[in-house]
Amino acid sequence: MMNNTQLIGRTTKVIELQTSPAGKSYARFTIAVNRRFKNANGEREADFIPCIIFGQSAEIFSKYVQKGDLVGIDGELRTSNYTDKDGNKRFNMEVIVTAFDFLPSHNQNAQGNQSTQQGQQNPSAYQAPQANSGQASTYDDPFSGGTPMEINPEDLPF
Repeated sequence: MMNNTQLIGRTTKVIELQTSPAGKSYARFTIAVNRRFKNANGEREADFIPCIIFGQSAEIFSKYVQKGDLVGIDGELRTSNYTDKDGNKRFNMEVIVTAFDFLPSHNQNAQGNQSTQQGQQNPSAYQAPQANSGQASTYDDPFSGGTPMEINPEDLPF
């Protein structure tokens, strides 16, 4: 069986790098993913998907991604449940990010990627190193060859 999730959306806030008590880097973030169709009022709705990324991937992601950036992520969907202080059963869902891709924004399409033109290192695609191998594996980018979904910044609810 396979648990693989691929999403393209915009980050909803600044990515904050954190460190676990064990010293492992991680970052939690949310991406807004537009639904395919508009609602009865002609408005486009979005789903807000919580995500978490670990290790060197989290460090790179938090360094280069800003609020509103368009990203493609590949990961595994995880669910959990707990009972809150009032005795109600709660369910939680998040995507554990295993790979990501920086996608061009409207400004980058018009002006070109300035950081690449200036010679800065801004990776366009990154895959987390495999836990067993200790090094990055060859990455077949699932987002390449397609046309990025156009999301108008005015449609974002944040």
